[in-house]
Amino acid sequence: MFLLLVQSDGERRSHRRQPGTGGKREDKWTFLLGGLGRFAGRELTLSNEVYASAAGTNHRNRAIANLLASRGRIYWDPAETVDLYTRQSCLLTSADDLAVMTATLDQNTGHESSQRAPIAVESSPATSPRR
Repeated sequence: MFLLLVQSDGERRSHRRQPGTGGKREDKWTFLLGGLGRFAGRELTLSNEVYASAAGTNHRNRAIANLLASRGRIYWDPAETVDLYTRQSCLLTSADDLAVMTATLDQNTGHESSQRAPIAVESSPATSPRR
């Protein structure tokens, strides 16, 4: 989710109101993992093997995060942000999961297993219903 790296000031303010985003790294991870699971309609799992490999070789992402931080365009610790971004990319998902997540984001209706909209419309104008 690129939202962690680049956001407008308005998005940053609304995102800071979300649970888990102002605290410790593990609280943020729990919040993100739960949100992505709501999109998928199931609990997602991190591949520790893939994460270890990705975390050891994500030099470019770290450089981009540091560049953004030097320009005042990243709002959390750059190393923590890259770690959370890397974890998200190492979740065990299938093509079916990605299709469900895309449809859920498009419609913001929630997965049939929960019927809970994963995004509050007021916190993300980009996901407001189409007019």
